[in-house]
Amino acid sequence: MKVIPIKPNPNDWKKPLYVASFKEVSYDDELNEIRMYDEPIYYEYNYQPVSSYLDIQAFGKDAIEMKKIVIPISDKDLFKEYDVAYLEGAIPYNETTDTEYLENVEYFKRDKDTFTELVAGVDYEIGDTIEETLYNKEINNGDNANYVFLPPKEGNAVVIIYCQKIKGK
Repeated sequence: MKVIPIKPNPNDWKKPLYVASFKEVSYDDELNEIRMYDEPIYYEYNYQPVSSYLDIQAFGKDAIEMKKIVIPISDKDLFKEYDVAYLEGAIPYNETTDTEYLENVEYFKRDKDTFTELVAGVDYEIGDTIEETLYNKEINNGDNANYVFLPPKEGNAVVIIYCQKIKGK
């Protein structure tokens, strides 16, 4: 019997995700905290549910709602604590409810994980009927994010980022 060695390719485990970097905290009139984020950026990294014994010991019952992202050490400065992520299919766009193209509204067409902005006068005319599924950006950056980053943990070759599910999302 001949044994065929299997060499898994880590690139096969990459999944699409968006990350919005934390900018600052502001407060409304009633002193409620409002977190501000930069525009989300698209990435492809391997992320998985937290499942190791040590991780479950460290996070307890919260481990059920956590993910772990593994990134190369060369990307260590891309992410920081309090950044928010759009995982498991969450995107920084909302399907539009407009039935016709409106003025001063940005419309996007989706092709798999890519969103392309449509241009008025080129891709459509104001007032034309919308006959396909189109998207608008979320109102505030980070609104559709469903995970928040905990402090990244650097190793020799990789950085591990634990993400905690945002309650209610």
